[in-house]
Amino acid sequence: MDNIIKVFVPRENVNDQYVTILNWYFESGQKVFKGDEVVELETTKAAFSVESPDDGLIYFKAKAGDDLKTGELLFFLSDSEIPSEQLALIFEETGRTGKTTADISESLEIYTDKISKSDYAEIESHTPTSRPAGVVRFSQKAMELIKHAHLDTELFNGRGLVREKDVREYLNKNNKDIKHKAAAERIGPEEIWVDHDNAPVPKGKGLYSKEYIERIISGAYGGGEISNNRRILAGTLWICHFLAAGIIWVLVEIPIINSWIEILARIYKRNIFGFFLRGAYYKAKLKYMGLNVIIDQGVEIWGANNVSIGTGCHLDINARIAAGEQSQGQHGSIEIGDYVHIGPQTHLAGRGGIKIGSYTAITAGTKIFSASNVGDNPDDPTDLVPMSHVAPLKRQQIFEAPVVIEDHVFVGLNVCILPGVKIGRGSIINSGAVITKDVPPFSIVKGAGMSIAGKRMPKEKH
Repeated sequence: MDNIIKVFVPRENVNDQYVTILNWYFESGQKVFKGDEVVELETTKAAFSVESPDDGLIYFKAKAGDDLKTGELLFFLSDSEIPSEQLALIFEETGRTGKTTADISESLEIYTDKISKSDYAEIESHTPTSRPAGVVRFSQKAMELIKHAHLDTELFNGRGLVREKDVREYLNKNNKDIKHKAAAERIGPEEIWVDHDNAPVPKGKGLYSKEYIERIISGAYGGGEISNNRRILAGTLWICHFLAAGIIWVLVEIPIINSWIEILARIYKRNIFGFFLRGAYYKAKLKYMGLNVIIDQGVEIWGANNVSIGTGCHLDINARIAAGEQSQGQHGSIEIGDYVHIGPQTHLAGRGGIKIGSYTAITAGTKIFSASNVGDNPDDPTDLVPMSHVAPLKRQQIFEAPVVIEDHVFVGLNVCILPGVKIGRGSIINSGAVITKDVPPFSIVKGAGMSIAGKRMPKEKH
């Protein structure tokens, strides 16, 4: 090794004679590249990161939590590994060539020297000032987050040094809702957004909960007051609906009658009886169906015993759910969470498995495929593989991979989602997008080319 690059502790403020090491982003002896953030430092007034001035192996001695004097050796870079005995010598020689700490007290820049092994020089020593006893100090990022969250600094009395992670922990513990874009951009939307949908989901053996029936007959979709008479009526209807559903559940076990009930349920118009008939039929046929589910006119479900639908969902008009008919040797699965809207004219092809999280909207015309024909035969690359799904099965090449859509996702009109894709929580997929790869949480996606336009951020309170 002919040369090393030494990096010294800068003086960011004229009154600062020491810094505290908050965090090293690399291990000593690890390879780093020019521009990498390698260490986070903190003075009495601010926190800042130091970048690597060049490529090389990084070596340092101080640990997170240690204090260093300004002008002292922070780390150095080498183009080759350095034996431990030579490291000890270099760490003892903490000065820099031809300079003193006074030379860098006037500059905020981090000074580096590229010198040979034999050129080490001592630097003037300065005794660091002592910290005032009992005084709470805040990093710059901690103060910004406190300001944006409208917190009182006295909440952190007695903590000594308060860092950004300490403020985050307080916010999460106390369920504080931050509505500020600047804060969200820095600490990440995953930690900013608060999910208040934590009320227990209604469960039961029937089709509807008593509260749901009260909401319907109130005439205000849950927003109006309900009289005592209507409350009594709702209770009576809730008991009666068990009896009526029970009759349908018995009839669907009779093969010929089952077929007629399925036809009638699918085509019957959009009214209370139609919704009840479809709900009762599919409650008996699906693998699982929660309470208060609306299944609309023209909805088609293949492989019902492979389909699960949570509470409060709405399968809109002419939606097609295909999870594979076991009687035809097909397989697949579709799992839909709670309070999900499956829009009109949607098509869910679940041969490879589809899972949709709660509070998600799949809007009109969207197509979700978890399996697809491919044109390559791995055993014979020259084989012209049939692309039609009606070709003999032994000639087809099928790619199957599950599609996962997490909670609180909005999928716009006429979106196409292809096999093997995972769409992260809280994302927005704009109309017409073709999703061919994973989407990170809280992303905004647009265009057929699947361009990620940015992150979904909270807006200012108003």
